[in-house]
Amino acid sequence: PRVPETHSVCAPFTAVPGLTILPIAILANNYAYLVWCHETKEAFVVDPADPPKVLAAIPEGVRLTHILTTHKHWDHSGGNVELNAHFKNALVVVGSAVDKPHGTTRETCDG
Repeated sequence: PRVPETHSVCAPFTAVPGLTILPIAILANNYAYLVWCHETKEAFVVDPADPPKVLAAIPEGVRLTHILTTHKHWDHSGGNVELNAHFKNALVVVGSAVDKPHGTTRETCDG
């Protein structure tokens, strides 16, 4: 897939041993992040505003379990409902109790 000219090249990296973090270029100037555990093959995605790009980035054998939403703006939370629906609403969608991002199923407090 072509990366928009406003994005840097996206390459997976391991910042924590046993985890891979994959930046996913979305929209005109934003990123989602797919993070998965090498041992369990479970993953979460941060701010999946473009579900088709997120789905295309999930490696075979990796199972998405959670969506983490940093805040309610559409370019961060806009894909929560669509992505969760793709997984038959089985994902845990985490967001702040303060700003209540779209599609949240579990709220956090105090940050």
